Amino acid sequence: MKTLNQFLTLLYNPRLPLHELQDTLAHLKGQLPPNMEKSLRHHAKLYADQATSVLANFPSEAILQITDEYLKQMNPEQSTDCSVLEFQRITQRLIDLAERYKHGLRGHTVRVISQLFMGYVVIEKHFQHG
Repeated sequence: MKTLNQFLTLLYNPRLPLHELQDTLAHLKGQLPPNMEKSLRHHAKLYADQATSVLANFPSEAILQITDEYLKQMNPEQSTDCSVLEFQRITQRLIDLAERYKHGLRGHTVRVISQLFMGYVVIEKHFQHG
């Protein structure tokens, strides 16, 4: 029971998505357009300043919007080079992060617990059918 409580405490920590965003930005440093990186760091700082507030929301929408704006600037419909695919590959980690926290900490927690249960069910099915 103690382990479960620690796990839930970790999932409900408002700094968890911030740490993930900071880690992702550190990993992508120098790979993103400078203005995009600056804008993302600005949103990370705004969230960090209010992360413990009850009203604080992780900037998922802002991350998705910034990423989408830069992709549109590349004009993917008319581009024939691989720069668009490379940009999408690089930013996929950011998009995944934003999608995971799109519905807040509670939504992320529900998703993580659901995935754990689904993993358990898949493994149990193997043992049930020998």
